[in-house]
Amino acid sequence: MRLVVFSRSFPEYCFRYANAIAQHCDVLLILDRNWTAKLFDIASMQKQDRLTVYLEDLSTVRSASISILKVLWRIFQFRPNYVHFQEVPDLVAPVLAVILKRFFKIIWTVHDPFPHSGRDSELRGKLLLQNCGRRQADLIVLHGPSCRNHFIRAHPGFAPRVIVSDHGVLMTPPVGDSPHSNMILFFGRMEKYKGLDTLIDAVEILNRRGVDYGIVIAGQGPELEKNHERLQSLPGVQLIPGFISCDRTSDLFHRAAIVVLPYKDASQSGVAAAAFGSHRPVIASRVGGLPDVVEHGFNGLLVDPDNAVALADALQEVLERRDVLERLTAGARATAQGKLNWDKIALELIAQINAHAAGTSASAAS
Repeated sequence: MRLVVFSRSFPEYCFRYANAIAQHCDVLLILDRNWTAKLFDIASMQKQDRLTVYLEDLSTVRSASISILKVLWRIFQFRPNYVHFQEVPDLVAPVLAVILKRFFKIIWTVHDPFPHSGRDSELRGKLLLQNCGRRQADLIVLHGPSCRNHFIRAHPGFAPRVIVSDHGVLMTPPVGDSPHSNMILFFGRMEKYKGLDTLIDAVEILNRRGVDYGIVIAGQGPELEKNHERLQSLPGVQLIPGFISCDRTSDLFHRAAIVVLPYKDASQSGVAAAAFGSHRPVIASRVGGLPDVVEHGFNGLLVDPDNAVALADALQEVLERRDVLERLTAGARATAQGKLNWDKIALELIAQINAHAAGTSASAAS
């Protein structure tokens, strides 16, 4: 099998996926040059011999229109069996999928089967582009059973083409697995669905209870601006607004005792994947696809969404009981090495692709 992986976003995810697949077949990875340079250092990662990385400027409409021709040329030169697109709300991937569908099999990964609350839900108009790409797909990949079920309920006609593959780990593990701090990390895009207001309520409860805590809130978005005054008034809170570099992001996850995801709604989570890749447990809301990867009492704790008291109780338990933190940290490490290990994910995905191809061939023959 020869595979092209294409995405304008998610450079670390795509590299790790393509690199794992390249242990078993030839892979051409095509990424946006600007996003990759900003978010991920490919040069720092060991690359498989059968992986070719090709970077193009796909960041603007003008540059993408020129680069699409170069990308098409590289794909046709490579002669893949499959072209695997990562869904983002833009025009480039659907256009390429429409063109390439006549020549190659198309795989399409849907990272978010529904728009999140907040600004993401305002992008519903771009679903027309996404649906155009989805319609070209011979296979559609969803991350976890919850995302699969939600997607099929909304789009039952796609069901025969849907397969499930876990979202592998991001980041790298620290040198030492046991954190020596009481630091809680809240990281990422500060959108409404992330539940920053619930976290602030929970931290206020911890403060009134006299719990020894430290919390780092790192990222950017409207919810950070909206809650800035409340955050400034809380002791033990460190704000790191704006874009966070790769090196600093890695350092934040390594210094944290636990990563918190008090989401109001969710599909899969790259932040959870980064936490487990850093061998850090997660306290998360029991919503969407989060319970597919966060196993209560094993690699993290689950609480009901919008429940500040339950979130404060879970945080206090981890902060004040070292045995609980060490047990959950061991579970996070086991998750990274097992369920979310990229080599395991690659083998399972290749098996599903081959099974689908065999089934399609059998149907055509009959």
